[in-house]
This record gives sequence, structure tokens and C-alpha cells, in this order.
Amino acid sequence: MAAIELAMARGQAPATFRVEVVRSPAGEAAGVISLDVEPLLARREELERTVLASAVASRAVLAQIERPIREIGQVLFSALLGSGDVAGRYRASAALAAERGEGLRVVLRLEDPALAGLPWEAMYDGAAGAYVCRRDQLVRHVPVASTLPPLEVKPPLQILGVVSSPRGLVALDVEKEQEQLDRALARPRSDGLVNVHWAPEATWATLQDLLLGREWHVVHFIGHGDFDIDRDEGLLALTRDDGRTDLVGAGRLVDLLREARPMPRLVVLNSCLGAATGVNDLFAGTAAALVRGGVSAVAAMQYSISDEAAVAFARGFYTAIAHGRGVDEATSSGRRAILGTGAQTLEWVTPVMYLRGQDSHLFTMPAEPVPPPPTPLPVPPKDTADGDPPGPSGPADRTREPEQGGPMTVSTSNRSPEASSRHASVGPKVASTIRRMKSAPGASRNISEAAAGLGALGYVLTPAMTPGKRLQPSLRISRRGLFGRTIGFLTPGSFIFLGVVDQPRLLRLAGATLTPEGVAFSHEQGVEQGLEAARILRK
Repeated sequence: MAAIELAMARGQAPATFRVEVVRSPAGEAAGVISLDVEPLLARREELERTVLASAVASRAVLAQIERPIREIGQVLFSALLGSGDVAGRYRASAALAAERGEGLRVVLRLEDPALAGLPWEAMYDGAAGAYVCRRDQLVRHVPVASTLPPLEVKPPLQILGVVSSPRGLVALDVEKEQEQLDRALARPRSDGLVNVHWAPEATWATLQDLLLGREWHVVHFIGHGDFDIDRDEGLLALTRDDGRTDLVGAGRLVDLLREARPMPRLVVLNSCLGAATGVNDLFAGTAAALVRGGVSAVAAMQYSISDEAAVAFARGFYTAIAHGRGVDEATSSGRRAILGTGAQTLEWVTPVMYLRGQDSHLFTMPAEPVPPPPTPLPVPPKDTADGDPPGPSGPADRTREPEQGGPMTVSTSNRSPEASSRHASVGPKVASTIRRMKSAPGASRNISEAAAGLGALGYVLTPAMTPGKRLQPSLRISRRGLFGRTIGFLTPGSFIFLGVVDQPRLLRLAGATLTPEGVAFSHEQGVEQGLEAARILRK
């Protein structure tokens, strides 16, 4: 990916800053810009209210609500990228990246604390009619003397989740917060890409024990953040043993994370003001301090964020990371996931990515997980002298579940699903999942028939959790073979088929419903429509 890196430092005259293009595909450049920072910083609370209000705004009032964000975004873009030699390098870099079929990463090196407090993620290019962070990858660079190489990771990505809700602060629904992240990661979790372990409590001692006990790739913090104006330091609110607030400064938090071997490469701060910066020290903000202290990258929220947007960002962000994307691309994926929550939302401006060094790939891992291949073992045919000849309904055509038991497999001979359902081989895990599915709210009575029909079509079924807002036991539907792709899920009430390639064709079938997860077919009244869709996807 092409990158243009820009360094900004305070100029000699008041309200001026020197901008330097440190590197870009189009070469270097420098210039002096005029930017009155104080009035922009004074509008912080207004911008935060604007962003949060957009989550519930109607389409009719969106333009009015968006105006403050766009106004400041145009001011910031005009100052940094809108004129002079620096603007020329930016336009040329974007053109060169487009010619090569690459994306463009815009890297900001903000050497003045006041500049770091501005919402650069809102930069708006009026000529192109686009926000920069939605078109390009935008990250904030923290220059350091040395950086760590990417960490080799064998999936799943191990995430340590921490929810802190101490007494004396606005209470958080801990179970709800955990359920939201679990829901956000249900699909990558069921695909073996990520694993979340929740700390039983958010005390210093508990977190220290967990960090010492095993390797963690990511720490995801949900809770309260604040800023100590007197000490000019970012704070996170952990919990004391007596349940009261333990305000931990950014420096102490770095010391705690250093207990882990290796130190977690990525920290996500889903906390109010977690990305805010001080006015005297560039690294006073918690996010930047963690990066300076050794964490390779920190994603933080510069404004409060709604539950729906937080869930969407986590899903898009972690799924991209688990598929081998860099944190810059993953942040863009998280922004796009927020955009999917509603056309009116402005909360995509809230996430901020701080990067240590220049390599945005923190982990080396397969772009796609390799599922274990099904290994059905054929049962030797009986002696045909006893009158039981081998054939479509005879013993030679059956399969036997492997000893470990797991996926459901059947023979793929040319028999009907109804006939094949009598010969499906179901492992104990799948059988247990089907029993749990039948007891789920809204479950249909045709789950077993649906599972047998899918097996008869040659698909492999493995236990999973239902994608979407309701976490329920389900069966993942995958193609056969070493690199069998997941095509959908069998849930307690419906077939859900993922992907967009065959959506138009599937939607023409009777009973098809378009959902956020994919095309769904209820199996409450029968399994025929869902199995017909599965036949189409098999071709």
C-alpha cells in the first residue's frame, strides 16, 4: 500500500505550523500553514454531541446535524492537504496509488499536543466530496526509536477482554457489554479466527495474574476513561478489591502490560475520552502513551460511542485483523461496519488509530483459516450372499463418523435428500448442538430434517453460534474439501446463506428474506426452499 506521511510542528509565528511531507510516492515537500487551533478545540463538546446525535437522527435532519463535522473537516483538510506543494504531493500520491491498484495510507505525525487534540479523522475533501478517512486509511504515527517485528500467530487470535465498572462512576452493565462483544465476534469466533477470554474482574491483581499466565495478542478494555488536567495524563478506571475506582495513569498501565510475554501487540480502548490528548504532553493521552511504552498499535475512541456503533466497529475491525489485514485497513473496515448501522450515522469519525513505527501488520497469520477436512470412513460391505446387496440403500454406500466425532457427513450418491436423511452420520457434537437448537426460543420442528438434507447435498455441518444480534446454537454449513468455504448457517428457525454473489438468484426463490446476515429461508413450515437454495450454491 502506498503511504504519504506528514509531520506537523508549531511554526515561529502565532497560529502557524510547519508541514513536511516526510515520504510519499510523489516525493517530499514542505510548507507553512495557518491554523487557529484554539477555536477548534473549544468546539469539542459540540462535536461529540453531534456525533452521538447522528446515531438516532432521521434522514431529514441529517444535513443539519452533520454541518459542524463537515465545517471543521473542511478547515482541517484545507489547512493540511488543500493547497501548496503539500497538497500537490497528496494528489499525486493518490493518483499513483490508484494507477497501481493500491490504497493510500495517510500517516499523521503530530508533534504538537494541541494538534493531536483535533479530530483529523473528520477531514473533508470538498473537491472530491469525500471524507479522507472513509476513502483512505488514516492513522496517527508515534515516532519511536525501535519497533517490534510482526508476531507470528497461530489462529485463533487471543483477546483478553476487560470490563471495569467500579462504584462511584456511571454503572456499566457488565454482562451486556460482554454479550455485545461476543455477538460482534460470533462469526469470526465460530470460524476459529478469534477467541475472547473475559477477565473475571478488572482489578490490578487479577489482570496481572492473567497477563503473567499466558500469551495475549490483544487487550480489549471497556470502561471509563478520563483526563487528569493537573497531571496532564490520560486515565483508565480499573476496580479496587473493595469495588471502588482505581484510576490508573497511562504510565502505570504500560508497566502492567509489560508483565505479558510478549507484550500484547494491540490494545483497544472502548472508553469515553480514551483517545483524548493533553495540552502539554504529546503522550499524555492514554492511547499515545501506550504506543510510546511498547504497544504496537492502539485503537481508541475520541468521543463517547453508542453501543450499536461499538459492536459494529469491533466486528469489522477484529475480523479484518484475523484475516491478515493491517491495523490501518482494519480500522477502515471498522468504520465501514459503523456505516452499516445506518445511513445517517457520523460515529465512523470516533475511532482513532495510533501506530508505533510504520508497519501496520502486527501479526503474521493465514488470511483464511484452514478447517479440518471431514474424514468419513467407509464401512466394508457385507457378504452379498446374505441377500443384502450393496447399492444406493445398502451398507456399502454408508459412511461412518470418525472417532473424534464432529462434523456431520453423508454419502453423496444420487439419492434424494429424504432417502439420504436415513443414512446421515451425526457426530456427538453435532447431535448435541441439534438438541440445543430444538430447545432454543422460536425453534422449528424441522431442524433434524434440514440438517439431514444439507448433509445429503454434500455439505459439512459443524457446531457454531448464530450470526447477528441473537446468540443461539447453530450449525455452520461448509463446502467439502480442505479449503471448504462457509456458505451459511442452519439456525433454530431458518437457513441463512452468506455472501452476495448469488443473492439475486436466491432472492427470487419463494420464501427468501434479505437480512443483515444474508439471505434467509425459514424452515418452520418446511425445508424445501432452504434446500433448493443450498442446491443452487452447490453448483
